[in-house]
Amino acid sequence: MKLFQEVFKFYLRSSVHVGLAVLSLIWTTFYFLNIIPGKELSIFVFCSTIATYNFIKYGVEAHKYLIVSNRYQRGIQLFSFVNLVLALLFIDHLSTSSLLLLLLVAVLIGVYAIPIYPGIKNLRNYGIPKVFLVALVWTLITAVLPLLQFGMDWGWDRYIDLTQRFLLILVLMVPFEIRDLKVDLPELRTIPQRIGEAATRGLGYFLAVVYFFLTFLKDHLHPMELQSQAVLLFLLVLTLAFTNKNRSRFFAAFWVEGLPVVWLGMIWLMESF
Repeated sequence: MKLFQEVFKFYLRSSVHVGLAVLSLIWTTFYFLNIIPGKELSIFVFCSTIATYNFIKYGVEAHKYLIVSNRYQRGIQLFSFVNLVLALLFIDHLSTSSLLLLLLVAVLIGVYAIPIYPGIKNLRNYGIPKVFLVALVWTLITAVLPLLQFGMDWGWDRYIDLTQRFLLILVLMVPFEIRDLKVDLPELRTIPQRIGEAATRGLGYFLAVVYFFLTFLKDHLHPMELQSQAVLLFLLVLTLAFTNKNRSRFFAAFWVEGLPVVWLGMIWLMESF
């Protein structure tokens, strides 16, 4: 039992769970576009997500962004380095447009995690801009990158997809924002600090409903799209209903971050019947 707990803790703390969530959203994009998931892109995104998230969580606190004194964190650092190497092995399989997008994403992540000038906070320390920046980065990676990599045509439906993905990430961030109410400094001025826990949850409900009804604005729907979006709406509403600042950290770190994985699994399950 103790071994399982340690493995589970490492699974969460080393960002493997986040990597699977990002990968699941990309595969969902592939699914609705009737594209066979690219192995090279999938491995690159999964491994680079792990390396990037661990840098944001641990590297920014390390001496010169590299030297960590905690033995446990050194293990995660080594794991992150292995994933970074694996990601770089597949980078030459990406298109030029994909690489340019990744360059933009790298800049955005840098602005998020690292102060540009001494004495100036990074965007991670600004409540509302942080939320929109995270949603933008996730949208670029999980919705725009597959389009660029496979040279898909842009049109009305694709812009609806991008808007929905952006809204989805915003909704998924609501439980994290509410969870952190107890630890966030007042000067962060996060959304829950500004409008309260209940109103933030209500905002999440509203965005989830808007997300779902945007589906009806598309010119062409995948045969499974409406049903799968309805399932996701139910999961989002259920998650928000159980969200409060006293929830265990595992509620957000495991269940909420795992919703994309659950959604993809539900899509595959519904398709099999």
